[in-house]
Amino acid sequence: MNPTRLFVGNLSYQTRENDLQDYFAQAGAVTSVNLMLDKITGKSRGFAFVEFADAEAAQRAIDQFHNQESQGRPLTINVSRPREDRPPRLGKQPRGTAWRTMRTALISSGRFRTDRTFSFTGFLNKGLTPAGSRLS
Repeated sequence: MNPTRLFVGNLSYQTRENDLQDYFAQAGAVTSVNLMLDKITGKSRGFAFVEFADAEAAQRAIDQFHNQESQGRPLTINVSRPREDRPPRLGKQPRGTAWRTMRTALISSGRFRTDRTFSFTGFLNKGLTPAGSRLS
């Protein structure tokens, strides 16, 4: 754990990095502010990481600002922990062995069709082909 890096939670969604820089500068020299943003909307996710030049300034910030209101919300401030290892998400995995195994099982069950002539890939519904005619 890095005692100079703080997790700041329960931030207002209107909070910007320069707001945090100015607010936490009251406790000591701030070296960096990293406000977490939503990838799609670009809006704040409501938490940030603030890094101080020394551990004493970071501890002063915790003592001074934890549970204090900022922009109408009580802040949660802790020394940040290392990111926990999580298993990769299924949607993010490359189409490797697991995908090929699932695809083979679906094709053999007749629930998945790949027609390379038309580059069509899809699921069949109640025995209908994509054109709507019955399978023989």
